Amino acid sequence: MPTPPPDQPIEDNRALTAFFAASAVDKQHRLIATTGEAFPYRLSTYAPVGYHESKGLRDFLAALCEHEGSPVIEDNFIVGAQLGNAVLTLQSGGRIRIAGSPLPNLHDTAQELGTILTEINRLATPLDIGFAGIGFHPTAGLAEIADVPGARFRLMRDAMSRRHSRGLDILQRSCSAQISLNYTDEADMVRKFRIASMLQPVAAALFAVSPFAESDLSPFQSPRMQARLQVEDADKNPLLPLIFEEGFGFERYTEWAIDQPLLYVERAGQFYDAAGQSFRDFMAGKLSCLPGQRPFFADWQRHLENLVAETGLTPNLTLSGADAGPAEMTEALAGYWTGILYDERATNDALELIKDWSYGDLAQFRVDAPRLGFNAEIRGYKASDLAHTTLTFAIQGLRRRAIRLNGGPDESRYPQVMFDYTEGYQTRSSQFRMESERFGKFSLHKVFDICRLLPPSEAGGAEGIDFA
Repeated sequence: MPTPPPDQPIEDNRALTAFFAASAVDKQHRLIATTGEAFPYRLSTYAPVGYHESKGLRDFLAALCEHEGSPVIEDNFIVGAQLGNAVLTLQSGGRIRIAGSPLPNLHDTAQELGTILTEINRLATPLDIGFAGIGFHPTAGLAEIADVPGARFRLMRDAMSRRHSRGLDILQRSCSAQISLNYTDEADMVRKFRIASMLQPVAAALFAVSPFAESDLSPFQSPRMQARLQVEDADKNPLLPLIFEEGFGFERYTEWAIDQPLLYVERAGQFYDAAGQSFRDFMAGKLSCLPGQRPFFADWQRHLENLVAETGLTPNLTLSGADAGPAEMTEALAGYWTGILYDERATNDALELIKDWSYGDLAQFRVDAPRLGFNAEIRGYKASDLAHTTLTFAIQGLRRRAIRLNGGPDESRYPQVMFDYTEGYQTRSSQFRMESERFGKFSLHKVFDICRLLPPSEAGGAEGIDFA
């Protein structure tokens, strides 16, 4: 069944469910896509970078489009650049998002990311701009964050501020890394969705980058995760309990998603305020901003991408529970999830590990993980031990995939670096915390320096890959 075109009207809920079924692929056609967010900052002062200011984000995007890509325009403002099949876009609060192409292996994703980072740094550095992959902005308060111009950003800001007191923190002061994977059918989606949902607190602890907020230590290893959970858990129709239901699948996910609030609706380049109403209202033609109008599949796609969920369908399986980090950590995160979810034995090992976890167990684990990090526990297991175990699953799975770079290393090279954290029982965030507590003159500039998005030192191409 082909995926419906974006401009096709949606007839009923069954068409929405079929949208997910049509997105299933054969095992040999499974792909990997990575998306990373980052905070622009001044290399000279470490201050946030505005859009309109001299040598600001507008000038950076103009230079990028002049040399490397085609512009993405909204409301006559340049807000991004199409870079081949990848795209760099501005997000609310002036953050950048680098959305990579869906590619067949981790060597390809590493090469693409390395190429993009080489080019953006070549153009941004003369403008005194750097980009830092950090989960939560370590220094800036909301008042110091200048938003991007345009109606869409204004509507998103208004909608999230009404939704929850932490909504703007999620929208403007947090950055995540996102991995998108395929499923082969509904049963495969359910297995992968349940594993990912259960292991998100483990991944969040393992990949926690910084404990700082507003130039001070926060009580959390991942302030981003804490803010995100507060927004998610305020939902009166939460997603997490559904994964424990016997009948969870495409239809149940659809029913959940259509009752989630809209952020905005787009028609012919114009953005309309739909906040406070759901996609179900849209299906019924009851939007106050567009009375009588009903959605197209492009509206459904956009709605799925705007949902606040650690694990979701967009329609691919999308995993966004981890902090943004430097390039090596983004590649490691892609390796972590790919190794577990694209290898049958690793998937079965993960299912065996989580088989006795209850909703109550997981709900408490999610609460504890942002604060305690590796010391959070579920059913007697510490997050540090679970991180080491599941990282081992991932690396073994990638070795069995046996996709080699020019006859050399396989894909396990990417998550392998995370063993430095599990074997030392210290995450990047807890290391920063320890340094800050021990050394009174600790400078938060070091967080930006270490987390700056630079090309991985050994990001190689997939040309000549040997599929053993």
